[in-house]
Amino acid sequence: MCIRDSYKAWLLAAAFLMPVGASAALTSYTDEAAFMAAVSSLGGATNTLDFDGPGTPAGTIIADNDVVEGIRFDYLFPFQTDQLLVSDIYDTTSPNNFLGVNNGDDLIYNGDDFTMSFAGGVNALGFSIITAEEPYDGTNDLTATLYNADIELEVDNNIVASLDVDAAQDILPDGSLVFFLGIVDPHNQFTKVNIKTFNPDPGNIFFTYNVDDIVTSVVPIPGAAWLFLSGLIGLFAARKKATP
Repeated sequence: MCIRDSYKAWLLAAAFLMPVGASAALTSYTDEAAFMAAVSSLGGATNTLDFDGPGTPAGTIIADNDVVEGIRFDYLFPFQTDQLLVSDIYDTTSPNNFLGVNNGDDLIYNGDDFTMSFAGGVNALGFSIITAEEPYDGTNDLTATLYNADIELEVDNNIVASLDVDAAQDILPDGSLVFFLGIVDPHNQFTKVNIKTFNPDPGNIFFTYNVDDIVTSVVPIPGAAWLFLSGLIGLFAARKKATP
């Protein structure tokens, strides 16, 4: 089979596999219910990393480059001895465990940015943010400690979702607020997401938070598409064999 024929085969396969409307933009969410509805419509496999499984008991250190339930965590915090930690000392969205940092407070500080990577790619990612900070409401300049866009999601060097302090999802028994960040792209998978925070003066703590219930989902390739692609491969393999 010549290079041109191979190229044609892959073009045909790509055209068949690409869904109609594949140019639709990635959608960001600060409402968990809306995110979960969008994820449900994808019809794919969904996983929730809630840090409550047997592999992540409280006290577990998640070191740089460690993989937990298919998610690789990468980071280099300002205090370089700090590491991601599974903890259970505060209220959270799905008791008892959550993701923090082993800094003595078990909290993630602004500046403790990290990356989550997905080997096979995902079409959706969302997670809960738990914080005891006071959100800015337009009047509390002197007491507010959390502002819009203090926490953001970045994909391919573009900010794709930002914290909305007016979109609290819940209040936990200890008074902590729950916020949500999520992104869904039905047509394109992403393999890496950066969690970035407002950090104008590295080393100074402006706000703290924890993370829990990291949801990922993958859009399945339809069975018909796999059959078509397999047929193409078989056709061109047979053609190659028949070519003198």
